[in-house]
Amino acid sequence: MQRKTKLLLLASILCLSLLSVTILPSTVYAYPIPDLDAQGAILLEQNSGKILYAKNENQRFYPASTTKILTALIVLENCELDEIVTVGEEIKLIQKDGSSADLEVGEKLTVKDLLNGLMLPSGNDAANVLAVYVARKLTQDATMEVAEALQYFAALMNERAEKAGATDSHFTNPHGLHDENHYTTPVDLAKIALAAMANPTFREIVRTEEYQADVGVSADNLNTGKLKVWENTNKLLDKDSKYYLKEATGIKTGFTTPAGYCLVSSASANGLDLIGVVLNTTAPGRWNDSIKLLKFGLEEFQYVQLLKAGTEVAKVTIANPGRKDSGELSVLATTDFVDLLHISQVSAVEKQIRWNEKVRVDNSNMLKAPIKEGQELGQLFLTLDGFVLTESTLVAARTVKSDNLLENIFSGNFPYHWFFGGWLIFLFITINLSGRRKRRKNIKF
Repeated sequence: MQRKTKLLLLASILCLSLLSVTILPSTVYAYPIPDLDAQGAILLEQNSGKILYAKNENQRFYPASTTKILTALIVLENCELDEIVTVGEEIKLIQKDGSSADLEVGEKLTVKDLLNGLMLPSGNDAANVLAVYVARKLTQDATMEVAEALQYFAALMNERAEKAGATDSHFTNPHGLHDENHYTTPVDLAKIALAAMANPTFREIVRTEEYQADVGVSADNLNTGKLKVWENTNKLLDKDSKYYLKEATGIKTGFTTPAGYCLVSSASANGLDLIGVVLNTTAPGRWNDSIKLLKFGLEEFQYVQLLKAGTEVAKVTIANPGRKDSGELSVLATTDFVDLLHISQVSAVEKQIRWNEKVRVDNSNMLKAPIKEGQELGQLFLTLDGFVLTESTLVAARTVKSDNLLENIFSGNFPYHWFFGGWLIFLFITINLSGRRKRRKNIKF
């Protein structure tokens, strides 16, 4: 039963989020937060878009290879996984001391292969190959120069980032090697990761620990028996690593000297799906910071159903109830509301009710009859630390008659249908009896 309840709560959140999620702004934290080495960081929950922690979230940083999240997203949105791509001269533009998928000119791989080569070993060469392929495909220009194709792809990156809500970012290349004009912010990178994690294939790739690719060298012979084996650089997914986190589901590492160590991570458990971003941290901090963030979210936050339509949220005293009426009325909520809260916040949520003046007795919390079942009585506000979380119209659970007959009649609580129905029956019987008497008088014996 408890599991069923959790699933229903999560389903409610997913329905509310529809096809996209708006990241909600952070507020002053009323609960203890992790101490990180990272200069910039953010933690958000994917289904609600709620920020659970942020540090310098709007400051610009170099993203290094976390850039490849955006590259992969664009490829997935514009290509089929089984399309064949030929590795070209574009890989020669990559510095040999950078991360690589060890591609060679003339090799043929599928888009799926290259995406794994991009995301697992963080292949800068795979980034260039995919970028050039997408540019030539979309422009239908198979002879487009490499430099022009890379520039075209960079424009796609900036366009797609803006569509994801990343408004303070600028990308100049598909791999993330250092460029002064290639930057993002923790919140922007989180938005890009959120968009990418909505793609099932992306989610599958970034949680893969090892991938083998069959490499072809000619158009008519794709599978040559030559294999490329790539391992994921994300130690959170490595069962043999001291940084292994069983709840981890991705996403992407990054490092350059100017950018420092970076990691966009994700984890799922207890009905929560988290995305963590740490930028410009230390070598161990990349893992330790991410583990702190993800555990913080998974262990200290939970979805709570604060309102359910049709359930009682308050009882109110009626000042002038009818005879034999208890004078106590249950007031019901009309909406459902589920929120993601820190465990310390659950008991801090407050209810505030604003009664409709038409039914309220002076400035008291008493209401006056007559009241109909389902009648709107006021508004309920749920607040936390002075902020309104949600509001709901309140309605009466039952009809309450007044102790004044005239008030009942003019309010509509008087049972007109019974009154007039009874009167019509009485009239019918009276007329019928009167007719019979007349007929009897006219009978001659």
